[in-house]
Amino acid sequence: MLKLKLTFYLPALQLALAIGLLAWGHNVREPRRLESPYVPTPTAICIGLNAPALVTWPLISRLPATLCDHPPRSTFAFGTDEIIFLTAVVAAWYLAARWLGALRNPKKDGGKQVRIAGHLAAAAVGIVLLAHAAILIRSPGRLNNRLGTLAEGILSLAWAIILFSAALQSFVKRAAS
Repeated sequence: MLKLKLTFYLPALQLALAIGLLAWGHNVREPRRLESPYVPTPTAICIGLNAPALVTWPLISRLPATLCDHPPRSTFAFGTDEIIFLTAVVAAWYLAARWLGALRNPKKDGGKQVRIAGHLAAAAVGIVLLAHAAILIRSPGRLNNRLGTLAEGILSLAWAIILFSAALQSFVKRAAS
């Protein structure tokens, strides 16, 4: 019962938070006379909090982005790129809730190959997020918002450490048994 509640409420809470932060970011006025992209701090924090959802970035980058100074091109006040990101947020937090539920109740969940593939995927996403965080932290003025870029980089770094260390810990535990 706890696992069911966790897998429903955690993604729902994070979706509401992500929608709120993205909507807040839509209402932030960007500084004048910028010739390069600007990402508002709430949007950067939203991306950092939901960093594992960045695995959808290759798909999102193929779509025309929602411009900050134009009204969104969707009925729901979000562009197609943001809707795909929000869908990935729900999926990422659902998987995080399942992982937290598995920590509390260590019943076998899936076959050995499924668990190994999941740990490899978590480690791969952790490595990608580590590279993403390193880029953001090394050049915080990159998106014309030093505070937002640093916040996104630090949150992405935290996710990278969590994902990679959880996968590594699981591999060590499996090798020892």
